[in-house]
Amino acid sequence: MNIEKFTLIKRQDLNEGAYFESLMEKALELKLITDNAIEAIQDECLNLLAQNLRRAYGDTSDSVSEERAKSMMDSIIYTLGVGLKTLVYPDEALDFLLKNGVNTLYLRGVKRINEMLLGIREMLDILQNTLKPNADALLICTVTKTLPTFLKKYNPEIAAHDSVVLPICPVDFNFEKYNGIEYIFAYTAALLSETEKQA
Repeated sequence: MNIEKFTLIKRQDLNEGAYFESLMEKALELKLITDNAIEAIQDECLNLLAQNLRRAYGDTSDSVSEERAKSMMDSIIYTLGVGLKTLVYPDEALDFLLKNGVNTLYLRGVKRINEMLLGIREMLDILQNTLKPNADALLICTVTKTLPTFLKKYNPEIAAHDSVVLPICPVDFNFEKYNGIEYIFAYTAALLSETEKQA
């Protein structure tokens, strides 16, 4: 018998593409978090943004454009969402954030992003090593150009939420709930699965 754990926040009620934001909204709606706690989290996010700007741009961090600063904040929010998703239940994820803070959750998200990057590299190696010269042109382009370009250009500190490239080889998979590296990771896994079935 499979007994599902009772949770106040249901994962299916959250937006997978904006997980951090939707979890905060739902927690506030259910009164699981106070306005003061939200403000404290926002302050921690701003402090993390300032640290990341200094790390990325050094002494010139004060003159970074508003667009770049916004992209970096979007990256932080996305990475926090990735970190939250490493915990199975949204209630546990919320508790983790409240007990450990933004910085610890951010590092958890960074770790998961690095694991996905490694997974993409490993899957791409398999795809490249098994690619047949007479393969579909879209598959060849995706495996030899598009995915390697992603690995070169993707910068999780500045734009973790950005997919950088859009793969063109069609695969049978619903990607609507994915964005950023999660999209590329899911896409690469689906592409590998399809090519292995066709082999």
